[in-house]
Amino acid sequence: GIRPVGFSSGEVIVDKFGDKIFNLKALYVTPEYRSSGIGKELIHRINHRALSLNCQNIKTDLVSGFLLSNGFNLTKSSFEKSVYSNLIEHKLS
Repeated sequence: GIRPVGFSSGEVIVDKFGDKIFNLKALYVTPEYRSSGIGKELIHRINHRALSLNCQNIKTDLVSGFLLSNGFNLTKSSFEKSVYSNLIEHKLS
C-alpha cells in the first residue's frame, strides 16, 4: 500500500505592509527516507504553493541545518527565504 513518508504545512499571513508571507509551520520526513531528496521536493512544492498564493517570502520558526542548506537565511527571530530564489535554483539544477 501507500504510506506517507513526509509532509509540510503552513499558512499565509499578511504583514503590516500588506505583503503576503507563507509561514511554514511544519516540515517532516520519516527517518528512513531522509537524505533521499524528499525534503528538497517538499521545499520545491512549498515554493510553488507560495508563488501560486502570491506570497513574497517564506518564513519559518523551524530551526534546521537543512533549511540553511536549502536557501533559507537566518534572521533575528526566524528563517526566511524569497520564494523566487528557490525557483531559480530548481531551474538551474
